[in-house]
Order: sequence, then structure tokens, then C-alpha cells
Amino acid sequence: MDIEIMQNRLFFERSDEFLKEFYMKKDEYKQCIFKDLEELLGEKNAKYIVISPLYNSFVTQSYEYRLGVYGKDLYLSNLDKSIYRELPLMKRYITEDFATIDKYMLNHIQMIAF
Repeated sequence: MDIEIMQNRLFFERSDEFLKEFYMKKDEYKQCIFKDLEELLGEKNAKYIVISPLYNSFVTQSYEYRLGVYGKDLYLSNLDKSIYRELPLMKRYITEDFATIDKYMLNHIQMIAF
């Protein structure tokens, strides 16, 4: 199986699972996100809010979304306040998918080597 096909298959499987679980805890997630947004909007010079759906660190194994607030010059602004939140649901799926892809690639490399 091609790695791209495997990634697409995992994406579709995880999307369904993720959405089912997300909707069961939708109010909890909404409350968390809106609380963060309120905190960021409290910045007096805030002009832009940037949402990064997947901020990750391979070293720390953390997978989070990031909400950042900036002034009128966006990325050149000296106002750079960010909030990082880990959604347990997101971390579980990403970690499982990385392990699956790693295992596939290792097996594929071994088959080519022999």
C-alpha cells in the first residue's frame, strides 16, 4: 500500500471518529475556546487573532491548537500573546497515526532492503 493512500485512509477513519467524539463534548470544547478568546480580546491593542489548528513539537510530543493575538502590523507587531491548548482527543489520534505510519514505513524499508 502506498504511504499516501494509507494517510488518506487514516484521515477519513479519524475524521469520522473525531467528529463523533467532538460532538459528544462539543459544549465543553466551546467553553474552553471561548474562554481563551475572551482572554486574548482583553488585550487593548489586539487587532488580529490567528488560530493554528495544529501546533506541535516532535521533541515534547505535544500537539495543541494555538490562539494568538497581534497588533495592527500582524506578525511584525510587538504584541504577541498566545494560548496553547491540548485537546486530548487530538493528541490520541495524532500519536496513533504517527505510530501506524512509522510501522508501515519500517516494514516497507525492510522489504526493499532484502
